[in-house]
Amino acid sequence: MEIKNILLPVDGSECRMKFLGIVEEIALAFDAEITILHVQDRYSSLPIQNIFETQFDIKNIKNIPIINKKPGMHVISSIKKFLRGSGIILHPRVEIGNPAEKIIDIAEKENFDIIIMCSHGMSSSKKFLLGSVTNKVVHYSSKPVLIIKHEFCKVIDLNMARKY
Repeated sequence: MEIKNILLPVDGSECRMKFLGIVEEIALAFDAEITILHVQDRYSSLPIQNIFETQFDIKNIKNIPIINKKPGMHVISSIKKFLRGSGIILHPRVEIGNPAEKIIDIAEKENFDIIIMCSHGMSSSKKFLLGSVTNKVVHYSSKPVLIIKHEFCKVIDLNMARKY
């Protein structure tokens, strides 16, 4: 399998920062580029009063402009800082929409070789279940998905993994 384009969806959770070393190793081993993708929910950037004013009027919700991509860029910049100096080409990207749908759509339409995700994101509160976004991506993407288990984020031996 050739890996040249890695899609790295991120949500800013602690697990993301712990497993970046693994992602870096993979990208360096395959001389791959990484697209760091943060997908914001459509209404995550709305002021709270706008959500309350429109939550019962479906017609108005669809017409609310989405303009605040700052939270996503903050998440991406912290990841770029971690990978700075590695020699890996990074492509930052912030999208708005349903995270699982956007990840799958981008991976398939833009022909990424692999999607690398942590097993649990910031929004997952259930210890024994796969995160909901990760779960959807695994089940519905036609692209290979590498999931780094939350508890396993600290240790992986790529040379050992390549033997299997």
